[in-house]
Amino acid sequence: MQIMGELYERFKGLIHPSLAWDLLSLITRHHRIQGSRDLWSSIRELGEVLENAGLPVKINRVEPGGEKGFIKAPISWDPVEGFLELKINGKTLTRLDLQDHPTLLSAHTGAGEGCGEVRICGEKTCSGEAVLVTGYLYHHYKHSDARLLVYYTKNRDPNHVPYTGLFLEPGEIRGDKVVVNIPYRLAVEIISRKIQSPRTRIEACWKSRVEIHNEGLPILTTCYGKDPRILYTSHICHPKPGAHDNASGSVVNALIALTASQLNSEGFCHAWIPEYTGTVFLDTIIPETIEAVINLDMVGSKQEVTGSVLALVNPPRLYSYKITPLLWISLRKTFNKKKTFTGYTAPTIKYTPAPYGMGSDHDVFLSWGIEAVMLNEWPSKYYHTDGDRPETISPENLADIALASLIAGELYYKLDEGKKEYIAKLYTEHMKTYYHLEALNKGYPLSKLTRNLLKKPVIKEKPTEPIIESPIISRKIYELLGPEKYMEIRMINSSIDFLGLYMPLAVKLGVDKPIDRFDAEKLIGYRRRERKLLLTAWEEISGLIH
Repeated sequence: MQIMGELYERFKGLIHPSLAWDLLSLITRHHRIQGSRDLWSSIRELGEVLENAGLPVKINRVEPGGEKGFIKAPISWDPVEGFLELKINGKTLTRLDLQDHPTLLSAHTGAGEGCGEVRICGEKTCSGEAVLVTGYLYHHYKHSDARLLVYYTKNRDPNHVPYTGLFLEPGEIRGDKVVVNIPYRLAVEIISRKIQSPRTRIEACWKSRVEIHNEGLPILTTCYGKDPRILYTSHICHPKPGAHDNASGSVVNALIALTASQLNSEGFCHAWIPEYTGTVFLDTIIPETIEAVINLDMVGSKQEVTGSVLALVNPPRLYSYKITPLLWISLRKTFNKKKTFTGYTAPTIKYTPAPYGMGSDHDVFLSWGIEAVMLNEWPSKYYHTDGDRPETISPENLADIALASLIAGELYYKLDEGKKEYIAKLYTEHMKTYYHLEALNKGYPLSKLTRNLLKKPVIKEKPTEPIIESPIISRKIYELLGPEKYMEIRMINSSIDFLGLYMPLAVKLGVDKPIDRFDAEKLIGYRRRERKLLLTAWEEISGLIH
């Protein structure tokens, strides 16, 4: 397609990896926890960069506890000082300090200090001066009477301190209860020593000094051009350094804005937000003309370091695809530039299309009925740890992802409806092939796939009113179902995706057999018991929210 080649040649020399690195360094130097003053600092500094380039900038504020739909903004909170010292039989095993490990204190933890013997509890909630726990942290925080919760998880890089957040609402914080995080490797060592010698005494000394204030949450937006129809989003929050998650997407978003604003573009909007808690308030901030969203989450890593694959995460098949196919062909144009032995092109990075998955800001727009596609790399070796550093990111890949995303936005304006429908049809056929090949790979019955995979989209245009006000986030599902049912449900594959967005949308839209449609779209293969649990949970949730 000639126009795509022209756009590629026009833009590729304007997006510089050196600028990507400068922006990455600017953002990652801040400890951008939701509700923190450093989050405001990063927003203001990025806003100055945009303003200096001539872009119109707005910064809005969300009150602590501000609520819309099923999402509520957390308390405003800053970590000031913290450490954890662990001793075994009186000898120091390790000392972790907040200055060296910014993820040591769980976001929104209380303040306090002391020393006490550590009791190993694992996923069970138990009593003690200090407890070593894993599993659902919020549940432990709500139900444990310990003064110190030492948290670990095997789902993060074992050698780094994980990031956790309590996302407490005003009035929920207990000023004397402290939550700290430790690497999985360290937790295994402690547990092993205790198993080998049950009389081993494990002691913790700790200190947490935090500040509770009323700064609220910042939302940074810029819009230009006449009646912009495309919105680029990225959540700028997360602890220092938070390079992949999500300084990377925030950098790409800024690169697009800085480039497009110089080119007499038709016009776009851009938003840098606290994940979910800021996004849900964008409906009154962005223009009503917005028709489609590209959500830029974790992107542009050195894939050989992070082990990541770039995924184009599709909206649910409930939606008609317009921007999604354009982003796919733009990725191919940008990254398929290696020459094979036979002269054909091959990708310079690993990337793939993927079925819908919940977990980032695209969910909010989907709940409103707006097509929202996400770019996200997964897995990510240092995800949610203090090892998520700028040196794991490729400035060249950031620049290329910005280039592909900008091309997709421009194609949305420049192609006529007939051409866009033709590309969408090609992409739909491509995804049908993807599903059939993946079903063969996973052993998912082809007859079941063919019977249940939704054939035609239900949402063909942006509705005049939101379908639902917001997704039902995991915390809300916990509150609605109660601890025991929630703990059982969360172990089911993609249960939060189903209960949090797909089922609420499907019910509103009158889709028949929604759990069968979802099962086929995700190629899960739910067992009878899992289906029953999910449907029973939905029946209870829907009765409580209506």
